[in-house]
Amino acid sequence: NLKLNPELLLVHLIKTTNELDDEEEDVFRDWLSKNSLTQVRAANFFEVDQRTIRRWVSGDVYPSGAVMLLLEAFKKSPGVEEYLINKHCK
Repeated sequence: NLKLNPELLLVHLIKTTNELDDEEEDVFRDWLSKNSLTQVRAANFFEVDQRTIRRWVSGDVYPSGAVMLLLEAFKKSPGVEEYLINKHCK
Protein backbone atom coordinates (compact mmCIF):
# COMPACT_ATOMS: atom_id res chain seq x y z
CA ASN A 1 0.00 0.00 0.00
CA LEU A 2 2.73 2.43 -0.91
CA LYS A 3 1.15 5.75 -1.86
CA LEU A 4 3.35 8.66 -2.76
CA ASN A 5 2.42 12.20 -3.65
CA PRO A 6 2.76 12.38 -7.47
CA GLU A 7 3.55 16.09 -7.39
CA LEU A 8 6.38 15.51 -4.91
CA LEU A 9 7.73 12.69 -7.06
CA LEU A 10 7.79 14.93 -10.10
CA VAL A 11 9.57 17.69 -8.17
CA HIS A 12 12.30 15.28 -7.08
CA LEU A 13 12.77 13.97 -10.59
CA ILE A 14 13.15 17.36 -12.26
CA LYS A 15 15.13 19.31 -9.67
CA THR A 16 18.72 20.07 -10.47
CA THR A 17 21.44 19.99 -7.87
CA ASN A 18 21.42 23.78 -7.61
CA GLU A 19 17.75 23.92 -6.64
CA LEU A 20 17.78 22.00 -3.36
CA ASP A 21 16.72 23.93 -0.30
CA ASP A 22 18.47 23.72 3.08
CA GLU A 23 16.13 21.03 4.40
CA GLU A 24 16.73 18.79 1.39
CA GLU A 25 20.49 19.17 1.75
CA ASP A 26 20.28 17.39 5.10
CA VAL A 27 17.99 14.58 3.97
CA PHE A 28 20.79 12.31 2.77
CA ARG A 29 23.02 12.89 5.82
CA ASP A 30 20.04 12.31 8.12
CA TRP A 31 19.20 9.09 6.28
CA LEU A 32 22.76 7.79 6.71
CA SER A 33 22.68 8.63 10.40
CA LYS A 34 19.22 7.13 10.97
CA ASN A 35 20.34 3.83 9.46
CA SER A 36 23.84 3.87 11.00
CA LEU A 37 25.36 3.55 7.56
CA THR A 38 28.96 4.33 6.84
CA GLN A 39 29.83 6.05 3.60
CA VAL A 40 31.32 2.76 2.36
CA ARG A 41 28.09 0.84 3.04
CA ALA A 42 26.03 3.61 1.43
CA ALA A 43 28.25 3.47 -1.65
CA ASN A 44 27.61 -0.27 -1.87
CA PHE A 45 23.88 0.28 -1.45
CA PHE A 46 23.59 2.91 -4.19
CA GLU A 47 26.24 1.21 -6.34
CA VAL A 48 28.30 4.38 -6.61
CA ASP A 49 31.90 5.24 -5.87
CA GLN A 50 32.71 6.15 -2.26
CA ARG A 51 33.81 9.58 -3.48
CA THR A 52 30.27 10.21 -4.73
CA ILE A 53 28.89 9.55 -1.25
CA ARG A 54 31.50 11.87 0.27
CA ARG A 55 30.42 14.60 -2.15
CA TRP A 56 26.75 14.03 -1.26
CA VAL A 57 27.52 14.19 2.45
CA SER A 58 29.65 17.31 2.13
CA GLY A 59 27.02 19.07 0.04
CA ASP A 60 29.43 19.65 -2.85
CA VAL A 61 27.12 17.58 -5.05
CA TYR A 62 23.57 16.62 -4.16
CA PRO A 63 22.06 13.18 -4.64
CA SER A 64 20.16 12.69 -7.86
CA GLY A 65 16.41 13.01 -8.05
CA ALA A 66 16.17 9.22 -8.20
CA VAL A 67 18.04 8.88 -4.88
CA MET A 68 15.88 11.54 -3.25
CA LEU A 69 12.80 9.78 -4.59
CA LEU A 70 13.94 6.48 -3.09
CA LEU A 71 14.53 8.12 0.30
CA GLU A 72 11.03 9.62 0.12
CA ALA A 73 9.58 6.18 -0.68
CA PHE A 74 11.46 4.69 2.29
CA LYS A 75 9.63 7.10 4.60
CA LYS A 76 6.36 5.52 3.47
CA SER A 77 7.58 1.95 3.72
CA PRO A 78 10.22 1.44 6.43
CA GLY A 79 9.98 -2.34 6.12
CA VAL A 80 11.16 -2.16 2.52
CA GLU A 81 13.94 0.21 3.55
CA GLU A 82 15.19 -2.15 6.24
CA TYR A 83 14.99 -5.16 3.94
CA LEU A 84 16.93 -3.47 1.13
CA ILE A 85 19.58 -2.08 3.44
CA ASN A 86 20.14 -5.49 5.03
CA LYS A 87 20.25 -7.16 1.64
CA HIS A 88 22.47 -4.71 -0.24
CA CYS A 89 24.75 -3.08 2.31
CA LYS A 90 27.92 -5.00 2.90
